[in-house]
Amino acid sequence: MALRKETLEKYVSLASDILKEVARGKRKDRFITYEELMHEMGGPGRGYIAEVLDEVSCIEHANGRPLITALVIHKGIDSRPGYGFWYIRVLPDSIKNASDYDKISFWQQECERIWRYWGK
Repeated sequence: MALRKETLEKYVSLASDILKEVARGKRKDRFITYEELMHEMGGPGRGYIAEVLDEVSCIEHANGRPLITALVIHKGIDSRPGYGFWYIRVLPDSIKNASDYDKISFWQQECERIWRYWGK
């Protein structure tokens, strides 16, 4: 089940604002975990965070900006984006179907693009 349109818009706006702060270096870390992001947003919960981040990615892509959602990572050992990041609508199939090595390389490059863009 998907979020209602107005609920999705609310969480997309909140997530975008938080991620822009992270990207601009206004936080102690250069990344934010899914758990931290959901806590700061007051939701939407594990079942819906992928929907929110997918929509944020589409908006950023449509505006010619890097995929700011790359800054959202798992807490713990791997500290990388979750499974859903690799299936957002705007990622080309060449990335979705790439090797793990190529995916990580793409992600690292995207993070650098984010920090350059938002660090202006």
